[in-house]
Amino acid sequence: MIVSVAQLMYVLTSGWSNGAILNLGSRSFAQTGSYKKIVYYRLVIVALSFFLVSAFFGMARPTIEDYMKIGGLYSYMLILFVGYVLYDFAAQLLYPGNHDTLQASLELATTLTLVGIVAVLVHDLRSYVTTYAAASGIFASVACAIFLFFYHKEPFHWNNDDFLKVLNYSGWQIVGVLGIYLVNMGSNYLLVFAHVSFEQIGLYGFAYRIYSGFAPFFALFGILVPKWINASSAGIFTIEKKLIKIISILAVLYMTMGILLAAILPALGMDRYSASIKYFFLLFPAFLLTSYVNLMNTVMANTSRFRRAQIGVFLQCGLLMFLGFPLVLAFGVTGIIAAISFACAGGAIYFRLLYRQVIVAGQG
Repeated sequence: MIVSVAQLMYVLTSGWSNGAILNLGSRSFAQTGSYKKIVYYRLVIVALSFFLVSAFFGMARPTIEDYMKIGGLYSYMLILFVGYVLYDFAAQLLYPGNHDTLQASLELATTLTLVGIVAVLVHDLRSYVTTYAAASGIFASVACAIFLFFYHKEPFHWNNDDFLKVLNYSGWQIVGVLGIYLVNMGSNYLLVFAHVSFEQIGLYGFAYRIYSGFAPFFALFGILVPKWINASSAGIFTIEKKLIKIISILAVLYMTMGILLAAILPALGMDRYSASIKYFFLLFPAFLLTSYVNLMNTVMANTSRFRRAQIGVFLQCGLLMFLGFPLVLAFGVTGIIAAISFACAGGAIYFRLLYRQVIVAGQG
């Protein structure tokens, strides 16, 4: 429970503005050779959000402790929250400046070090939280030091209009974030409400975790797409062909994983997960459509249509919940999979039309 609340605090503090670094930062670097101002403006946004979120949850502490029954773990929840914020701020810091290998190496070294320490020294939640926060702090310090090494000579002058542009851009991202939270929290509640057995919910959850395991690929392309778009004036007009190729490759990987799991799990005596494999294959249409939506959302985030893109994500999530209620009642787990597929189809149509608007307008 403390992890869920810490993640919510992190999203309200910095999760809603992290797109500014990659998208606005990449655009600024392509145009001027620097994205220092984007980093500084986002730092101010995160600092102000941190103060407001900390104050709100501080006032709500008695209620949170009473409802969650966490006792003396509240302070560790705050430490974990700080760790999330520090890691998030530094996780994309060097990508817009084309220091991809350096940024990825820092993240890999941090992850491997954290895993090693956790495996050897961590034996409870308290020690894990402290270790994670310390590793995040060191990672953020090193990343920020490297950023300053490259850009400390770049001039910076505060500009209210530029700051408001970054704030406005970031503010719209929270619309999509809230929609995603609605889906992640609401799907299982719908299954419980429909009296689907916990065993079936668990089997679906296993399939969905594998389905969600492709998230790192979308994170990777979230780094590459802004660079492809900003590399030339024609970038936005040729990007869809690249997206189709990417989705085709991901589709092959998805089906290959499903076939391997279908062969390996029974061989390991894990026949009880056969239903999970069935659900995984049933999620394939949704995966194709979700891939298009996620990638096209990244494209739109680098255009003047970024507001409509976030509205599209929220509407897609709302459509999922709207369709999910009757379909889950009628068909159980298969119903929620159908709802996801229909909602993603609606999202794909929305983003295809939005992309056409950009092409017809002849601008990013």
